Amino acid sequence: LLGFLGEVGETGRTRFELRDRTTVAEIDLAVLARHANLVPRHQPLSAYPRVERDLNFEVAESVRWSALAETVRHSAGADLEEICYLETYRDAKKLGPDRKSLVLRVVLRKADGTLTGEEADAIRDTIVTACQQAHGATLRA
Repeated sequence: LLGFLGEVGETGRTRFELRDRTTVAEIDLAVLARHANLVPRHQPLSAYPRVERDLNFEVAESVRWSALAETVRHSAGADLEEICYLETYRDAKKLGPDRKSLVLRVVLRKADGTLTGEEADAIRDTIVTACQQAHGATLRA
């Protein structure tokens, strides 16, 4: 167990004179240190260009960004270099109740050559399919 995270209850907020809802965390640093990778690994810079694809997923309000990012990581393959969170958009009139849009950017790069547009689009399609299956996500235009 790494630690605990929770919201301070009414009694605690009164006792410590907290006006707003407050979240606290306790982390066991010994556990964290045992599992941390503290040795940096050298990664040579690639001579090949990166390819970016922005994805705008409509999902249920309950879908967390971290879960969506994890699905992207597992489905994108070895050419995934980076996932960037861009924004969350909510509009009940346009998206419906309990729906939101999560926008992210995937950065792709091959280690041994230039990634073609067709290859990047195939990776994007794999990501979209995985997110549809895992989270009921739909790709917005």
